[in-house]
Amino acid sequence: MNAFAISSILIVVTNIFLGIFVLWKSRDKNIKFIWSAFCFLIAIWGIGGYKISISVSEEETLFWFSIGFIGSILVPVLYYHFLYAVLQLNKKRHKFILGASYLLGFVFLFLNVFFP
Repeated sequence: MNAFAISSILIVVTNIFLGIFVLWKSRDKNIKFIWSAFCFLIAIWGIGGYKISISVSEEETLFWFSIGFIGSILVPVLYYHFLYAVLQLNKKRHKFILGASYLLGFVFLFLNVFFP
């Protein structure tokens, strides 16, 4: 097992633990769900990285690369949504940016799934 695989396992384990911990301990419903989803998407990215590092065929590597991309496409969107919720950005332009970032994230996700 190489260093990339080990670091990917650490990413998965720590982010799943952190996501569950925040769901369990946090009081603010909106923020805890956003942050937990953020952690679980990073865990998906880590699973993809781990499977890439141990793959033996090119097809398997490309499949896990697109799985890892699911996490990396949506992580910035959820991070912005987390900041939006924590900082209580409720102006019209902030809502527009949040909506546009979700739209772009899902467009890129669609392109990743159907046109790898």
